[in-house]
Amino acid sequence: MEVEIIKLTPENWENFKTIRLRALKTDPTAFGSSYEQEIDRPEEVWRQKLATSWAYAAIVKNQFVGMARILFELGEHVQHVASIVSLFIDPAHRRQGIGEKIMKKIISDLRNQKIITKIILSVNTDQKPAVKLFEKVGFKTIGIARYGVKINQTYYNQLHMELVFEDKL
Repeated sequence: MEVEIIKLTPENWENFKTIRLRALKTDPTAFGSSYEQEIDRPEEVWRQKLATSWAYAAIVKNQFVGMARILFELGEHVQHVASIVSLFIDPAHRRQGIGEKIMKKIISDLRNQKIITKIILSVNTDQKPAVKLFEKVGFKTIGIARYGVKINQTYYNQLHMELVFEDKL
């Protein structure tokens, strides 16, 4: 199976919206936002998300089967930090190395950014395969946010993880 990883632009907003909404519907406890919150967002909001962040898509046979999004800190004292704020692989394409391929592309691209020395992310502690993936590509757990996310009156803990480019310090 051939997987293509591409960086998205604002022109890709419709495909990004489709995969993002699928992610929110499929794995609601994996994200801080909900399907209901994002479904009616206008085109300009989706375009703006892609214009102000890095977003990647995994494509198999011309179908978007995965996505990830990265935000950058703007403050002078934290601009060396990039945050992975979402990662999703369609369930029909999981356990095929697509998540690892996206993560390796992100890490490589961020490593090539002169200013970036650290990547952070948070993941629901119940998302065991995601935690294993992040560990496999080099992330270390740095803490747990108890009751970090609340969905339908249920609280979920969040693992905080980081990957530091020690050689760039």
